[in-house]
Amino acid sequence: MLAKLTGKDDPLLRESAFKALRYLPPEAPNDLLRTGLEAPELSVRLASFESLLLRGDTANGDEALEQARGEYRRYLDQQADLPAGRTLRARYFRLSGEPAAAETDLELALRKDPGYLPAIVELTALLRDQRRFDETIRLLNRALKNLPNNATLHHLRGLTYLQQKEYPPALVDLARATELEPDNADFGYRYAVALYSTGDIQAAAMEAKRLLRRLPADPRIGRLFELPGLAR
Repeated sequence: MLAKLTGKDDPLLRESAFKALRYLPPEAPNDLLRTGLEAPELSVRLASFESLLLRGDTANGDEALEQARGEYRRYLDQQADLPAGRTLRARYFRLSGEPAAAETDLELALRKDPGYLPAIVELTALLRDQRRFDETIRLLNRALKNLPNNATLHHLRGLTYLQQKEYPPALVDLARATELEPDNADFGYRYAVALYSTGDIQAAAMEAKRLLRRLPADPRIGRLFELPGLAR
């Protein structure tokens, strides 16, 4: 289906198709994505490059990829006056192995808008990548003062506590995230796995069964019941 859309005459359809290709399984080849780098429309080339970037496949690029990289950088620079543009450019820097530049852009974005959620999420990812967990927790604590019912922030703080092996507060935050967004498969799955990993098999089974009732088609939920001790 996506392969057909990449060949359509309508550039908007092709742009959407190349954006959708980023969500293929990690092991899927990127050959089709690379064809977008030679599209006549800038929007399609940018979509193709961004998808390759998010899939970690922009190293040692050929001429078409390097040309698209330059176009993508210029596009990001043009957007940098706004927090959204700074955040997009920071994501590019982080994924390209330039964490210092990414952190600078994110700090500038948050100075303009301290509550800008995408910048908070991106800075959280950067700090966690560098194992700066105490700074991550402080960042999320500040953000949650302004957005106390944001499920994503609770989930990220829970994951950070897990990395610090601080299990009680981690489980509290992961549980809160699932309460706020009960149909979010990512939040529920990670909460169930965290419960199981900390030895609370009964609670993990209850969460897995809750997810199965709400999201029966999600294959990850079915895989939870492959864990020893979890029965449907």
